Amino acid sequence: LQVILGGGRKYMFPEGTPDPEYPDDASQNGVRKDKRNLVQEWQDKNQGARYVWNRRTFLQAAQDPSVTHLMGLFEPADMKFEAERDVSMDPSLEEMTEMALQMLSRNPRGFYLFVEGLAPSKALDLKPYTSILYGNGPGYALNGSSRPSVTGSEISDRMYRQQAAVPLESETHGGEDVAVFARGPWAHLVHGVQEQSFVAHVMAFAACLEPYTDCNLRPPEGLSNAAHPRPVACPPSLLLLLAGALLLLLMPALH
Repeated sequence: LQVILGGGRKYMFPEGTPDPEYPDDASQNGVRKDKRNLVQEWQDKNQGARYVWNRRTFLQAAQDPSVTHLMGLFEPADMKFEAERDVSMDPSLEEMTEMALQMLSRNPRGFYLFVEGLAPSKALDLKPYTSILYGNGPGYALNGSSRPSVTGSEISDRMYRQQAAVPLESETHGGEDVAVFARGPWAHLVHGVQEQSFVAHVMAFAACLEPYTDCNLRPPEGLSNAAHPRPVACPPSLLLLLAGALLLLLMPALH
């Protein structure tokens, strides 16, 4: 991963590590019981990596061409809601997205960027939200105009049904083949209908991710070549066909 931005600072540091933004608040200290410093491990693994925890250093690092990998963790836990955000310390989702695009666009092979804001779901009613929500199925449980508040005891019940947005007797997800459409490098591998399990493999191959790190993909041609493509040679058979058609058109005029 080249760019990681969001919250969750305390989950990356050993238990008891003071937080740089809230050093006097013990509840914001690191919580890792395995004593691992994942930020330091990530920096050691990637040359040109930089870690930031506030908006000022984030904007500086994102525009520094020597920074190839960037991790920004701006809150000990979840990022604050936009209305409660400290604009001097925490970047907005828009700023994080813009800077991520700016950094990743340096890669001539392209990139994959995943942006998600989960806070709106929680901000609506302050109730817990689940990591998974089915589009439809028997788990629909809307009471009046409010969604249910899921508790730990409920989800541990063996009869618990995952929440669904639309009530149906059964869920419609399946394992059948799917239609896949793509554009870009290696897009020719995903035309027509494919098995679902194939999609993850072809995405990993196109991105040179494990287990396809030895893919040795050729670098794309320069932008100058793309802007001025080479002329395509016309096959001899096509030239003969065109000459024959032209002769047929001229024959009435010759008589």
